[in-house]
Amino acid sequence: MSIGLSNQIDEWQVNELTLYYQNDSYLYNNHLGGDWFNNYKRKIEKGIFDRELAIKGLMIFVDHVIQRYRKEFGEYGLADYSDTNDWRVSSATKKEVAKNALEDLWENWELGKVRPVIKRSKNIHGFFK
Repeated sequence: MSIGLSNQIDEWQVNELTLYYQNDSYLYNNHLGGDWFNNYKRKIEKGIFDRELAIKGLMIFVDHVIQRYRKEFGEYGLADYSDTNDWRVSSATKKEVAKNALEDLWENWELGKVRPVIKRSKNIHGFFK
């Protein structure tokens, strides 16, 4: 019998991972606030930003958060001892952490204030239309 990972959100793990990346200078300032912010800012300015794809993309960031968390606290650092003693993180939990990261970018890094840039085309004489 294979033990499947439930697709339920583990609120304890969501809170733990969210607090971890918010309090880790590298993850919050350089990784989330630098790389991901600049990428999504560019997409908003081009007018091609998609919230669902952004959450899907941030799942990579969440995997990196989990990797650093386990490196610091060990394999069983994410075990929720009140329920299953299972240290694995479900995809639903990862998605919830990714939503929290996008919300951080939107509010704390002010990604929500970025507006699409409208480029004007020039005619042959160099004047704007």
